Amino acid sequence: MIWPLRWRTPRAAINVGVRRESRGDVAGARRAFRQAIDSDSHHGTPAGLWWMGNLSRETGQHDEARSFFQRAVDSRHEAWAPRAATEIADMLVAQGKTSTARRYYLTAIAYDTPSNAGAVWAQRARARLDAMLDQAGR
Repeated sequence: MIWPLRWRTPRAAINVGVRRESRGDVAGARRAFRQAIDSDSHHGTPAGLWWMGNLSRETGQHDEARSFFQRAVDSRHEAWAPRAATEIADMLVAQGKTSTARRYYLTAIAYDTPSNAGAVWAQRARARLDAMLDQAGR
């Protein structure tokens, strides 16, 4: 598949970031994800925000991770916003903040439309919300 020209640079930056992260080069991954964020691309910026949030979470920087994920949610990108909302909700559940987590799961669920690339994350959010509510006794 050939990516549209507007996607090539941010997409390449994300690919570099993922490779660097897998090799343990956290600083290099951050630089690459930052390049995607700074691309001002409809797809690249929220994707870079999600990847930076994921990297921050994996390195134990949970407040920073939540900030990056929140910016991805705020982008309202059809694929990355529900994914980021689900990530925030999962983090909140782990902290025992279920009422706030519920709001983020509902944000992700709102993206569940057949033509939406983020529908899989909306469905995952629905399943996780149901599980959280079942555990709490609804």
